[in-house]
Amino acid sequence: MIEKINQLMPVEIVRDKNGIWTHPEYQNYWNINFGDGVDFCTDSQWEKLEIELGINTSVVDLPYLNGDDDYDMSLISDQVINELKPDGEDWFIFSIHECNDGPVALWAKPKNDLPEE
Repeated sequence: MIEKINQLMPVEIVRDKNGIWTHPEYQNYWNINFGDGVDFCTDSQWEKLEIELGINTSVVDLPYLNGDDDYDMSLISDQVINELKPDGEDWFIFSIHECNDGPVALWAKPKNDLPEE
């Protein structure tokens, strides 16, 4: 029997003083499966994350105004981030953070092909 997937759903976004935010269920999944302090996973681990959270994902690079490597994510407005939403319906943000290449927003949308039970 296929286990029913817990669908990740949008929640209120409250960015910290540095402009960073992560969906609490995504953060919990990450900590359980990869460990606190782990910054990267393999492509196959990410595919499993998408399946287990019931989402498709898209990474969007965010514009950074300052030009140096010391990112202040709070300088990037919510309006700018929302204007960069991927094409299509049902996308919601599940992380706003910086990575090695600069600031990014991770977007998710529900998978249409979730197994029932």
